[in-house]
Amino acid sequence: LPIAGETFQGIQLSNRRQHLGVQVLGGKFHVLIPSHKTWPCTGTHIFSTARNNQKELCILVQQGNSNHGSDNKLLGQFDLVNIPPAPRQLPAIEVTFRVDVRGKLTAEAKDLDYDRHKQWTAARGAIVIK
Repeated sequence: LPIAGETFQGIQLSNRRQHLGVQVLGGKFHVLIPSHKTWPCTGTHIFSTARNNQKELCILVQQGNSNHGSDNKLLGQFDLVNIPPAPRQLPAIEVTFRVDVRGKLTAEAKDLDYDRHKQWTAARGAIVIK
């Protein structure tokens, strides 16, 4: 998995608009930015853990129009780690996608209880984890 500051080959969002979202429990695709939104735009949703004392959350950044995550294009992924022990569905993890006017996608996951976050950026063929 990418680590802080590591850059690797990625994608540039095309002008052909598709939904942008994350794959959630059960393989479903949760849309954060619908395909009809014009750039620049932002989409946010609060998720939680699926298991008691879950220590990390993998964010799968996807693009596509299917309700099933496996049918959509995986743009990248990153982990929010060291989530403090808690009952399932108690931690509040805010995931935010932003697309600027040039098609640069930024995805951020933030633990609202502890103000920790990870940020993922995709632009001009490179993805950067900050």
